[in-house]
Amino acid sequence: MKRLLKITMVLAISLIAFGTYAQDATHNVFSKHTFKVNLTDPSGDHAGNTYTWAVLNSAGTAEAPAGTYSFITGPSAVDLNEVEIQWLASGDYLVQVTEQNTGGACTTLRQISIRVDGGDIDLLVEACDVAGTPLVDYTATTPDLTVLSTCNDKSGEIITRGSDDFGGSVRYFKVSMTAGGVAWTEGTWKFDYVATAGTVTSTDATVAGTNVAVALGTSSIILKVDVPNTPGPVASESINLNLTASAVSINTHTGDVNENGTVDNNKAKDAIVILPSPKTSDISID
Repeated sequence: MKRLLKITMVLAISLIAFGTYAQDATHNVFSKHTFKVNLTDPSGDHAGNTYTWAVLNSAGTAEAPAGTYSFITGPSAVDLNEVEIQWLASGDYLVQVTEQNTGGACTTLRQISIRVDGGDIDLLVEACDVAGTPLVDYTATTPDLTVLSTCNDKSGEIITRGSDDFGGSVRYFKVSMTAGGVAWTEGTWKFDYVATAGTVTSTDATVAGTNVAVALGTSSIILKVDVPNTPGPVASESINLNLTASAVSINTHTGDVNENGTVDNNKAKDAIVILPSPKTSDISID
């Protein structure tokens, strides 16, 4: 009985180990990776050989479905010993290369097993300072929302005699993009926005009308909002400033991929509050 138990335990451990090494690598959806063979070939044994690359289902019985991956280079040519692939959908795949000798029919096949973790694209909007540091730490037990309510930028300054110009205030929002849970730097991205007040600009992205376009290699940007101050007698006349994004998409090798459904993160969780100064008149003299 003890011997049988030992054999059973060894078998169980072996199965666990097999499951652990079932995938040779784990990648994130939308990520790009270069697959290579024969990088060191000092004698030129592989020169002139033809390589054919393929992405197969996990069983290796057929090509992976269209739309689950994209070859950025390749997949078949002479001396093509490396290719770049972008994953477009989660799942288990086999990347296979077939090498054929020059002028011959003999081939060698190699395979590598890849698991692609799922994850949607997700845009996050946060009220921040000029450096992009979020104003509120929402991971805290009791987030401090008082930091969102501040006097307007003209508060405490002298208003020019004969003028009713109470100036303006500048506030900031950080907008970040992730794809498959990873900061998105492997393609451009864009979104439309609506701000409850002010004029939106950015030095990190192109703002045209109500659309923002972000360049390749950038996973987060800062939007600057210039808001005219509205002085008033009471604090209830505050400006509640928020920014909401929509039509969010990233650009992969095969085209745009939209954010799925409505995501709460597409709007700053709490509005920035710009408190008014009293609308004090000019000083008159009797």
